[in-house]
Amino acid sequence: ILPVAKHKYIGALFLNSKGGCQTWLTHLATSHGVNVPDLKDVITWEELTRLWKKRFTVDDAPTLAINRLFTMSQGNIATRDWLTEWQKIAAVPNLNLPFEHLRREFYNRSCAALSQALGDREQYSTFAEIIDKAREIIKTNSDVFEGPHGVVPDRPIRHEIILEDGAVPPRGCIYRMSEEELSVLRAQLDDLLEKGWIRPSSSPCGAPVLFVRKKNKDLRLCIDYRKLNARTIRNAGPLPRIDDLLERLGGAQFFSKLDLKSGYLQLEIRKEDRYKTAFKTRYGHFEWLVMPFGLTNAPATFQAAMTTEFRHMLDRYVLI
Repeated sequence: ILPVAKHKYIGALFLNSKGGCQTWLTHLATSHGVNVPDLKDVITWEELTRLWKKRFTVDDAPTLAINRLFTMSQGNIATRDWLTEWQKIAAVPNLNLPFEHLRREFYNRSCAALSQALGDREQYSTFAEIIDKAREIIKTNSDVFEGPHGVVPDRPIRHEIILEDGAVPPRGCIYRMSEEELSVLRAQLDDLLEKGWIRPSSSPCGAPVLFVRKKNKDLRLCIDYRKLNARTIRNAGPLPRIDDLLERLGGAQFFSKLDLKSGYLQLEIRKEDRYKTAFKTRYGHFEWLVMPFGLTNAPATFQAAMTTEFRHMLDRYVLI
């Protein structure tokens, strides 16, 4: 439902796709002599969609899906018999759910805020009306869905990197990467630069970067700060005791959870320490303006920032 500008379709598809799809996009870009972010300049979204369907969509997919479905079972009952009995609540290709069921499921599966904003469900007579209203609500409140970007607001807590006496920030060589990793690296660097979270660096130090494959086959960018962390003095800031937090929850009836989006990246690196966060890539030398993952004392800094922000609420109605 969230809108994406058309010129960003291909980049958004690449960042949100998984291993096989990313490899296919990388190969397609290479065949056109460009990088993935520049594919939009040599191929239209419509042409990409045609190639995508040709590569990944099976001909006559609904028929094949139904045939496959009918070879399965629900417990001791054949799926064909189960569908006959429960077809009012089962959805298969070309078996449409009644509007009342679609409307109820949309409300049940939406977050509480969207369901509340949609109002009384009985006012809608078609599913298209619900989708149009949901899009209107999300577009009107699009600022709520935007991730943090740009200059970090001035906050009392900043991340400091204090080295041991006589220690200097280390520097290392860049690691080798595959074509897939290089494409993801370029896309992520462009995104971080656009958001203002990193900048080109002339630091005398620099950590190498590498990728780790996540469970969903996506690639996670990691910076190897192990040598820097080994020379950093640890922050003695306190972290909460889990048993104390659990004890304070005892007897409570109503709960709300707040989870910051990219919380670490909403905290600034102290200006005189930014050069220590420098990292090297094939596409340049960069340093962080905000606090990345992987640094010693980052959890303590984040805890201190949250404690400072909610100090007057702590142990009254907020636990951190």
